Amino acid sequence: MEYKEETLEDLTDFENHGIPSFLNVLTILTFIGSGLSIVSGCYSLATIELQKSQIQQSERMLGGTEMGRDIIASAKASFEQVIPLQANVIITGLLCVIGAFLMRKLNKTGFYIYTIAAGCSVIIPIYLTGLGEGVVNNLSILVLVITISFIVMYAFNLKFMS
Repeated sequence: MEYKEETLEDLTDFENHGIPSFLNVLTILTFIGSGLSIVSGCYSLATIELQKSQIQQSERMLGGTEMGRDIIASAKASFEQVIPLQANVIITGLLCVIGAFLMRKLNKTGFYIYTIAAGCSVIIPIYLTGLGEGVVNNLSILVLVITISFIVMYAFNLKFMS
């Protein structure tokens, strides 16, 4: 059996009915990630009272530590905005799925829809709750890096879209 090293050209070969392989992988990852976000947002809205009691319980258990106080403060800030935050998660998740679907059809409009939705998925929570400190800030930075990475990877595939 002969081993063939993959090149960048191999990743952009048109397979799967004219969809470049790399774009195919990106859209599948988007469907999975955005789908999980939508389910998570719906679950979060359905369990608001449970979340409230969990924050109170966590405050009793972790409130004495510095990291615990940071986490509790962030959880409280998020909980105060739970409805707009989760509505944002659901709406941006749906828009990202729509954008990915259009990009699978090689429609450039999908890229713009995805980019706006992905940007809003990061910017709106920061606007509503702030960046926070410590662990929360690091998580916000990680989400931002992943979001920008996906936008850049999709941008590399714009040449295949019309």
